[in-house]
Amino acid sequence: MDDAGSGSLYGGVLILATDGRHDFTSEVPLSAFNVEDKRLRNQKIAESVGQIALLSVRKLRAEKNTTEFHLCQGNILDAAERSLKEAGFKVIRQKIEGRTNLEAEKLFKILLKDKYNVANYNPKDYAGENLRQFALLKHRRDFENVKNQSKGVLELRK
Repeated sequence: MDDAGSGSLYGGVLILATDGRHDFTSEVPLSAFNVEDKRLRNQKIAESVGQIALLSVRKLRAEKNTTEFHLCQGNILDAAERSLKEAGFKVIRQKIEGRTNLEAEKLFKILLKDKYNVANYNPKDYAGENLRQFALLKHRRDFENVKNQSKGVLELRK
């Protein structure tokens, strides 16, 4: 299981679970990141990740006695680890490379383009639209100053 987009400021986060033959993907929705209170935001994200992990068990027909889940080391999958362990699965945390990682990144770019209309995503470029922070920024008293200094916010406001 790997994630894509957790270090990005764009869109939600894509979670990919695979058994090597079949893939299951789901998104931690953008709305989970648009909660102002950090504790509540983290709780909402964790709940979503845990639900996605358990849904992947059903979709991939994983069996407790024979299935090991290899999860990316990223913090966003901590909730997946907890949910899977509570459900009786063995979980191994490791660096995810190769096909799984490449597929997750590819599908994240497709998600950004199709759902959020962000076609020029580069994970190293944070100068563009900041969809996650926009909902929080627009309520700030100094939004006009922030808007003028943040490329992409003006376009999102329309």
